[in-house]
Amino acid sequence: MKYNVVPVHFLQPRTVIEAQETKVLKPRVDNANPASRHVCPACSREYKLKSSLRNHRRWECGKEPQFQCPFCTYKAKQKMHVNRHIERMHHDADLTVAHKISRESVGVNITT
Repeated sequence: MKYNVVPVHFLQPRTVIEAQETKVLKPRVDNANPASRHVCPACSREYKLKSSLRNHRRWECGKEPQFQCPFCTYKAKQKMHVNRHIERMHHDADLTVAHKISRESVGVNITT
């Protein structure tokens, strides 16, 4: 079976919609369904994904913040929150220093 490849910017908007409608779509998980929520037994926080609950229990639940901003006293339980803080609050700071410090300070060994 041959397919004609046409760049999207040459297609009319309706053509793109029709092409998307012909795909076989997988059924989505109903996020509004409370039965599909995953609840932490320790603190009762709810998550849509089982992996989010697993990460919460591993890194957050009942633990002190372990990631420190190298420029101020801000601490967070997730590294991405510190990175977002640095981008928003210390946008003029030297990010190579922050990266080096965060790489040196994270010496966590996880054994499962």
